[in-house]
Amino acid sequence: MIRKFLDLGLQPLANKYLTKKDLVKKKVEYYYHLEIGFNTTSKLVSILNTVPSKQMFDKKYPYRASMSKTMLNSFKKLSRDITKNFNPDLIMEIGSNDGSFVKNFGASSKDLLDEFHNTFLKLSLEDKMKIIP
Repeated sequence: MIRKFLDLGLQPLANKYLTKKDLVKKKVEYYYHLEIGFNTTSKLVSILNTVPSKQMFDKKYPYRASMSKTMLNSFKKLSRDITKNFNPDLIMEIGSNDGSFVKNFGASSKDLLDEFHNTFLKLSLEDKMKIIP
């Protein structure tokens, strides 16, 4: 059962704020209801309402995981732990936008999968890793 515990009302998408030019042109700003819930079974916290991905992740979407030192350090530590504990032959990264996690495993003996590879991923891997679509 999911229990709502926070309602932030209607919110614009991050990185989609209107500029002064947009306001002059009377461009429409889209808002979405932002509610947070707790799943009493899985004990996970999540957003209750999803935003259409095409509106959130368009060509102007600026975020790449590799731009965050915190994310890069976390991926490096996680990859070490996975290698130490499991020594996997296959690494699958789902939802990546630039391959910053799989890079930590090297390409010499790994087949790398990426379910959502995109322009950033293709640029960042530069033929160093085998990608299986």
